[in-house]
Amino acid sequence: MPFQQLPLAVNLKDEFDFKSFFFASVNSELEAGIRLWMSGKNESFLYLWSPVAVGKTHLLQAISQALSEGGQRVCYIPMTDFINYPAEALEGLELFDFICIDDIHVVGESDAWQQAVFHFFNRLTLAGSRLIITADCPPSELKLSLADLKTRLGSGLIYAIKDLDDEEKKRVFKQRAIYRGFELLDDGVDYIFKRVKRDMSALMQFLDHLDKSSLVAQRKLTIPFIKTILDQKQSNN
Repeated sequence: MPFQQLPLAVNLKDEFDFKSFFFASVNSELEAGIRLWMSGKNESFLYLWSPVAVGKTHLLQAISQALSEGGQRVCYIPMTDFINYPAEALEGLELFDFICIDDIHVVGESDAWQQAVFHFFNRLTLAGSRLIITADCPPSELKLSLADLKTRLGSGLIYAIKDLDDEEKKRVFKQRAIYRGFELLDDGVDYIFKRVKRDMSALMQFLDHLDKSSLVAQRKLTIPFIKTILDQKQSNN
């Protein structure tokens, strides 16, 4: 099933692929573990976590797209959206070979969803499906009322996704700009990093804003233009 046809019309962002995701050396073990998981080797369940914005959604969508493009039956589940559906939304999804669940920590808000995920996990195990999950904390720190679910979520290989340092983030920022079809010089990137929150989510949001603003104004991303965009953004806030 191609990713455009995933259940509940979940849309993956085209730009969230492996070409635009940067593991860096600090996450080399994580990258190796993911590659093995995708190839059907090693443990069938991976749990990835980080308390900060390091691109967890980007990574999970990149995994989903790569598997789908390789002909695998994959289901991407953004739990922040799914939790607004009845818990029965998970029924039948164990038929997919690969399941990618984003932001599992939000099920702590709902006893019904905790029960649903617990039973879903058991069905996946019986079906032999492979599961990968992201969260903002390790399994032991999840705020869950269902102890059995916490135990299940701690039963796989657990990886902490490590944050990149500023130099690595600058490389990612520049690479993503090139990927979008425009170039940022080093002095422009340095200027932005001194004035924008340096987590990957905030940086990518600002890059998107820069891209749109430069297209509308038909201007190159010089420091004076970047300053104008930052000033406008601050005044709107």
